[in-house]
Amino acid sequence: MFNTSETDPSSPNSDSINRLKPKPAESPAIEVGLSVPAPADLPKLEMPKAEKSQAKSGGWFAKPPVRKDYIPPAPTSYPMKIPKDFHQTWAIDTANGEGVVYTIEVTHPDGNEAKTYVVHPDVVREAVRRCSEGDYTFGILTDKNDGIGGEIRPVELHPWVTKTGQFGLLPLKRPIAGNSLSEIAYEHKAVRLAENQGKWVRRTTIEKDLVVIPLPPNADGFGEPRWPKVLIDGDWQTIISRAFDNRWIKSLDDNVARNLAGLE
Repeated sequence: MFNTSETDPSSPNSDSINRLKPKPAESPAIEVGLSVPAPADLPKLEMPKAEKSQAKSGGWFAKPPVRKDYIPPAPTSYPMKIPKDFHQTWAIDTANGEGVVYTIEVTHPDGNEAKTYVVHPDVVREAVRRCSEGDYTFGILTDKNDGIGGEIRPVELHPWVTKTGQFGLLPLKRPIAGNSLSEIAYEHKAVRLAENQGKWVRRTTIEKDLVVIPLPPNADGFGEPRWPKVLIDGDWQTIISRAFDNRWIKSLDDNVARNLAGLE
């Protein structure tokens, strides 16, 4: 007889297999809310701002910033005309030849526009000497007033400067001897220049006449003129070279002189 109370645990009828074991109770899922209450307002931390450049931006047309200690370079050329702005003129001793140059108009074969050349006084004297000996090869480089076929015109270069410091030269041609119109025109302009020396004025031409416009009584900011050092030092060689873009005739052997004489 088998004892039914003792059952093999590995048997299919074993209570340890057939008996259902209770599962552990599962804890309910806890839903986490997505919204979190905002904390109290905290003081905002300001980040240090980068210092902006003092130069204002103006796009493509903005001028570059200029250093306070910057000294602009000297100009390489000086205008020879009547300035449109108010200006003063510098007194020159034209009687002793200060600021007076010999000039001649030269038209090059490769261009139709005539350019003014400065003729050194030694060249003019040498051309006159040769003419006196019967050699008129370089007669064109003599003064028109000498009556030997010359085309040289003495020109007075009257320095001027504007309120902003722009420097230039006002050319005044010397009169042709015996030409009354030329003599009257020169005399009128020379007197007007002398009368307004040391005054801020504006000059213009009306029907070839030099007209002077005085400075208004309530004008402001016009003090002493700022003359360039090259003029104060009396360096006329540099002034003339810059005014005429180095167009000099310093010898009868120069190509320009020989071209004028028909030798080249």
